[in-house]
Amino acid sequence: MKKAAAIIIMCGMFFMASQANAGIGMVVNGDLSDWGVTPGAYGASDWIPDSGIAYYQEDQNTYKVGPGYGGQKFDAEAIYGTRANGFMYLAIVTGHPVTGWAGQKPGDVFFNFGAGRQYGLKTTGVNAGRLYRNPGWNMSPYWGSLNSETTMKDGVWEYMGLTTFVYLNSYVGPGDSNDHWVMEMEAPNSFFGDDWDESGTIHWTQTCGNDAIDLNIPVGHTPEPATMSLLGLGLFGLCGFKFRKRKGVNI
Repeated sequence: MKKAAAIIIMCGMFFMASQANAGIGMVVNGDLSDWGVTPGAYGASDWIPDSGIAYYQEDQNTYKVGPGYGGQKFDAEAIYGTRANGFMYLAIVTGHPVTGWAGQKPGDVFFNFGAGRQYGLKTTGVNAGRLYRNPGWNMSPYWGSLNSETTMKDGVWEYMGLTTFVYLNSYVGPGDSNDHWVMEMEAPNSFFGDDWDESGTIHWTQTCGNDAIDLNIPVGHTPEPATMSLLGLGLFGLCGFKFRKRKGVNI
């Protein structure tokens, strides 16, 4: 009886470990093969991700990038998001270089869950990868004459933490008109607190606002995989869980 119980416990622990590892295939390195995505030359790309990943794609490779203008260097091509094992993963594909183009720069990522529940992710500079809560935003009109959040204003904002983040020229086509730059992020769900369980929008554009892209997040979006196994693992972690007060820091 004891032997049988031991086998059941071991099988249960193996199940929890294997299920927990099922969502740990994401590696933040600018390579989107672990998302099931392969950006390539116009008309030859695979933009559809694996199941369980929310996405929006609008790739263009002509002067009119839709919804804006400027060609590949200003193209906001696709955005992806998912959650796994307590982390949120985000990927944005664009033709816009990390150093900018024609005097314009990449914008920061805007997470909007409603008034007082907004976040900004720095994408360039020494603070790239840092997440802030309720920052001020520089605005720019984009295609359609609508104002769009572009970059966070300088100031002291509530600092939520340093994410794992890259912004790389991961897919170099024949000629730079086919280059695809990838922003990829991994952040603990705790950085967003309870706000992450609400509906919202993730938004990105350049400082000129030539082309913008948004990912809508419905209520109850992208559930964590293997909920029961993660619950079991979470029980083991309760004893070591601590809260810490975050302080505002200057970006």
